[in-house]
Amino acid sequence: GPYSGDLRTRVIQEVESGLSVEKAAAKYSVSARVIDKWKRLKRETGSLAPRRGRSGPCPKLEPYREAILNAIEQKPGQTLEDLRLQLKLPGCVQTL
Repeated sequence: GPYSGDLRTRVIQEVESGLSVEKAAAKYSVSARVIDKWKRLKRETGSLAPRRGRSGPCPKLEPYREAILNAIEQKPGQTLEDLRLQLKLPGCVQTL
């Protein structure tokens, strides 16, 4: 994320030392939601380093690749929702 590792560390150290999430959020000008996310990240990974995003194609859709491409070729104007329903794809439109 856009926040430095140093900021993440300082905020979490203060919260772990007893400062409330709300007060830390105000003090460091970050949202309470982001602090909760950092707490969860540290608990789950032992680190405050941002998680690496997945890159490349969605593995869930890889088996459907040819069918998706063929459907788009046959009817270029259809929506992602049309494709999802027509091909019975797993997941939601955002996955596409």
